[in-house]
Amino acid sequence: MTTPATRDFDGLDFDLAVGEVYGLRIWNMDEYGRLRARHVSFARPWRPGINTATCFAGHYKAGRGSGVFIGPNGGFSVVAPPPPSEEEVPPPEHPAPAEHCKCGFYAYTIPSHDVEDSAGVVGLVRGTGRTLIGSKGFRCEKAEIAALLDPGVTTGSLGGCRWMRDRLTALYPDVPLLGSRDALRDFAPITPTMPDPASDEFWSLP
Repeated sequence: MTTPATRDFDGLDFDLAVGEVYGLRIWNMDEYGRLRARHVSFARPWRPGINTATCFAGHYKAGRGSGVFIGPNGGFSVVAPPPPSEEEVPPPEHPAPAEHCKCGFYAYTIPSHDVEDSAGVVGLVRGTGRTLIGSKGFRCEKAEIAALLDPGVTTGSLGGCRWMRDRLTALYPDVPLLGSRDALRDFAPITPTMPDPASDEFWSLP
């Protein structure tokens, strides 16, 4: 179901609808070969099949968000503490995604240098459930990996990513591994979310 909210991954006023949306996103691969969010260190790994989003605002309230340490000579490093225990984290205050929060599974629906130039694992996701639509993509409640780009394409070495390729096919056996960005984009219809440039809505975007 789609509803309005604000900014890049929410905010466009779409009619309520029942169905699914498709978009591109990027993951990090951990030491076991599991796919994980790039910017939320304590998020659970993505599983095969449908994943359900959870709001992690409570993790930050527990004081366990990543921080930046500034060194004496002006250098800096990002500190990512271990995830908090269940006792330290309050229960989610709302289902994800929420209009006043940043929670939910993110995906791009327009070309992005993050996706085009990333050395991470790039793939296509199918979003369902509560979904917020924005000018660059969407945030959704439920997401499933529909297809993945062969990691050799993003690293520039089709023969040098055997371990990554083997782990992806072993852990996500029903997810196709595609050999080009064009094949990934053409695998399913990436849901257009931008209004027509000939419309007033396009020129009124925030």
